[in-house]
Amino acid sequence: MPIKINITRLILIALLSLITYQTIFGDKGLIHLNQLEEELNIIKKINNNHRLENKLLREEIDLLKYNNLYIEEKARKELGLIKNKEIVLTDEFLALPGHRPKLKSDQKGLKNRLVSFYKKGGITPPTVKELVEKLKTSEKELLSILNVLVREEVVMKLNEEIYYEKSALKMLTEKAVSLMQKQDELTIKSFKDLTGLSRKFMIPFFEHLDKTKVTFRKGDKRILRKT
Repeated sequence: MPIKINITRLILIALLSLITYQTIFGDKGLIHLNQLEEELNIIKKINNNHRLENKLLREEIDLLKYNNLYIEEKARKELGLIKNKEIVLTDEFLALPGHRPKLKSDQKGLKNRLVSFYKKGGITPPTVKELVEKLKTSEKELLSILNVLVREEVVMKLNEEIYYEKSALKMLTEKAVSLMQKQDELTIKSFKDLTGLSRKFMIPFFEHLDKTKVTFRKGDKRILRKT
C-alpha cells in the first residue's frame, strides 16, 4: 500500500512539473507570451512612426501640387535652379548668384578673430551678445561679418543669437543621429546627458534638425527621418 501511494505521488509530481514547465516555457507559456508582447510593442512603434512619416509626406505632396511658391523654393534651395543675373533672396540678404562682398582690412582681422572664437567654442559657441563684448565692436558690424561667414558656409545660423562653426554643427548632428539610432528618439534629457549642453543651445539645435529634415517632431521628442 505505501508503495502505491508513493507511485501516485510521483505521478502527480511529474504531471505538476510538466504543467508548470509548459505554463512557463512552452509554446504558449508566459515567456513566449512576453516575447510576443515585446514584438507587438515594437511593431506598434514602427507603425506609429510610419504613420507620422506618411502624414508629413502627404503634406509635402499637397504643397508640391498646389503651392507654386513652395515648388520655387525647393527648386532654388535644393536643386540650385537660379536664373542668370537673378537676385537671390535668402533669410539674411539679397545678392546676385556668386556675389561675394569685399571686406576692409580691419574687418578681415575681425573676421579671423570671429572664426577663431567659434572654432574654440565648439559645441558651446559664444552668443552674438557675448561676441560684441569680447571683440569690442558694434552689433551691426558683427552681424555684417557673420552674414559673410554664413554665405561662405563657415558658420551656420541657428537663431538670432546662436551661430555654429560648420564642423562643430556637423559633429553635434552626428551625435544626435547616433543617439536616435540607438534609442529611436531624441529628447532634451537624453541629449543633455550625452553632450552636457544647456537648453540655450539644444532648443535651437533641435529646431535646426527639424528644419534641415534630419528629424521630425513628435510631442517633446524628435524622431529620425528615414533616408
